[in-house]
Amino acid sequence: MTKAELNALVTGFTGRTDKDALINTLLLVGLREIAKTHDFMSMVSTVDIVIPAPIPPATNTPSVSLPANWHHVFEARLINGSSSMKFEIHQKNWVVERWPNITDTNVGIPVLGYIEGGNVYLYPAANALYGLRVTLSTLPSDDTFGDGADECPIPLAEMPLVYWVCERILKGVGAYEEGQVYGNDYRLSLIDSIRTDRRAITKDYTPLVGSESDIPKPDSYLDPFARR
Repeated sequence: MTKAELNALVTGFTGRTDKDALINTLLLVGLREIAKTHDFMSMVSTVDIVIPAPIPPATNTPSVSLPANWHHVFEARLINGSSSMKFEIHQKNWVVERWPNITDTNVGIPVLGYIEGGNVYLYPAANALYGLRVTLSTLPSDDTFGDGADECPIPLAEMPLVYWVCERILKGVGAYEEGQVYGNDYRLSLIDSIRTDRRAITKDYTPLVGSESDIPKPDSYLDPFARR
């Protein structure tokens, strides 16, 4: 469904025709919150990141940036011409304990690194042109779900999202008990959506250690079998 269609559902359920702007805002906020509870397959993709050759007087390329709105990294491979190899991602302290000056000590073909502030710091620092092929999940943004004609990027999250927004709209106008009903519907619907998504997964998508973004995970009430 489009954002406009989801807005119409919320308006129909709540009867609040005066909350159009707020509903649109909550639709994006709510979808991002839902995406933090589980890496839906529709938000998982593989991207190729260019590691540029150093431009003199620089002698190396110490880091590259991950795409905006990245959430978790599941796999990384270094591309060197027609060959590729596993690129290991570790926690920062694991790397700097072994190589305190990671950007200065060695230069060559990067084999590992750590993530900080949306950047992948390479070890050794790159001495030539390479590629980094990364499988990751992203969170919805204004670019993907900002306009009324935009399709929901997580189809399985459509009904949980509608219930999530309904709960907040109704509680915001003092209809607490009615809002609580939608809150219960949200949790049950989300559990079902996560289970449906997991049945479609054909490989392990567990975030690599040290590869989670600094976005906090919501403290949602979820069935432990649905929690990731």
